Amino acid sequence: MNGSGTTKQPTYEDLARRIKELEEMVAQGQRTEAKIIQGGGHFRELAEMLPEAVYEADPNGNLTYLNRSGMHQFGYSNHDNIRRLKIYDLISLKNLPKARKNYVRITSGNETECNDYIAIRKDGGTFPASFLCTPILQNQKPIGVRGFIRDISTCHQARKALQLTHNELEQKAVRLEEANIALRVLLKQHGKDKADLAENILANIETLILPHLERMKEGHLSTDQEVMLGVIEADLRQIVSPFARSLSTGLQRLTPMEICVTDLVKQGKTTKEIAQLLGLAPSTIDTHRNHIREKLKIKNHKMNLRTYLRSLE
Repeated sequence: MNGSGTTKQPTYEDLARRIKELEEMVAQGQRTEAKIIQGGGHFRELAEMLPEAVYEADPNGNLTYLNRSGMHQFGYSNHDNIRRLKIYDLISLKNLPKARKNYVRITSGNETECNDYIAIRKDGGTFPASFLCTPILQNQKPIGVRGFIRDISTCHQARKALQLTHNELEQKAVRLEEANIALRVLLKQHGKDKADLAENILANIETLILPHLERMKEGHLSTDQEVMLGVIEADLRQIVSPFARSLSTGLQRLTPMEICVTDLVKQGKTTKEIAQLLGLAPSTIDTHRNHIREKLKIKNHKMNLRTYLRSLE
């Protein structure tokens, strides 16, 4: 336990390593058990000393022997007549077709096999088990089978825990990817909003403030007023310079009137509508449009001006 008194949750790697250890133990046990089974002789004497269930059965599947560990594992007592049971009575109904097919193959003289089934106890309880089975030969002919039955619940639990951990990691990966996608969308939108704000500030100063300063320069100003006006204009241009740098080079070179025309074009206004709004001749608006296309370097391209301007947003 850790300092808080809670059990440390095993990691995915811990579970995978434990499963590998269990599988290696099972494989080693099966190799040893197969040697004991094939050895014959004092098989039953050795079987009574083993912690796993050990059995023998005739070609029809009738049990002829089950050691003490097997009796205990499957919930039978010394009062039960094991010879009245078949090996199939130790296997759940849903596994019986597979078990019968495998048993016939083994009793035909095939080599040792190991198959996993759901085992069933006398009281109806079940558990996952590994059935190791090998033919008993007499004069090179099979007269029955003998084998081991190992409870593999621990291994199954470890595999389930491993699968659960794997599923949780996959779900976390999916949620993380979804969060990353949402974050990228937010960042992209933030960048667009920032660019829109910069363009609006620059356009407003260029169209609403600087033209008035230009007209003021044409008036009768004192020397001090001219100096102050020059300072104001310089400060304004310094303020908007970061915004201007964030916009495309073509848009930076537009005059205040061209910026105004550009905004109306983006709104979908026609040349005639723009001329009416600005109180200018349509030919003047066409001239401004040509200048805009030239500064944006699309004058000789068959490209809709409004579509191009909207692509810069």
